[in-house]
Amino acid sequence: MTKTIPNDVDTAFEILLEEIEGIVATYIRENQAACQARDFQTARKMIERAELITAFRQKVDAVRKEWETLEELPYDPRTSTTAPTHLGRLPRGVRTREEAFYVPILQALVDLGGAAPVREVLEKVGSHMNDILNEFDRQFLPSDPDEPRWRNTAKWARNTLVQDKRLVYGSRYGIWEISQEGRDWLRNYG
Repeated sequence: MTKTIPNDVDTAFEILLEEIEGIVATYIRENQAACQARDFQTARKMIERAELITAFRQKVDAVRKEWETLEELPYDPRTSTTAPTHLGRLPRGVRTREEAFYVPILQALVDLGGAAPVREVLEKVGSHMNDILNEFDRQFLPSDPDEPRWRNTAKWARNTLVQDKRLVYGSRYGIWEISQEGRDWLRNYG
């Protein structure tokens, strides 16, 4: 059966997820500034806000995944007399999906002995995905001009992998570590 789900909705989800990620990045930067100023009360508040927004992002991502499971809408949008209203054309060229990072992250960790600093993991992931990443992925984030969009997406993929128990929860700060579940999943994936 051919999918009759409009692609604009998927694009809108990607834009929404990225905007939410930008908010979390802002709270993280404010947390770091508060820690450096030894204002631990503000630092805790920023972490709490980042955690709340991250939980909300996970809900949005779950709705996006549910949307993807739909085969068709109950009406054909091409023949409907009440066409959806748009406030303008959504930009094209959205980033590579988070799911595309799962295998490269897990494989990079296996190649690096099971655990490695974030920088090393991302270097391997970037090298592995070089032919997959598009121009949009390589752009720097408006919320963090030092970070290309693909690295941010990879970090969110890591967050999902931790929730799914494919990466170890509670590894040392700055270290990503594959779990046995992650090794099993990677083995069964290929």
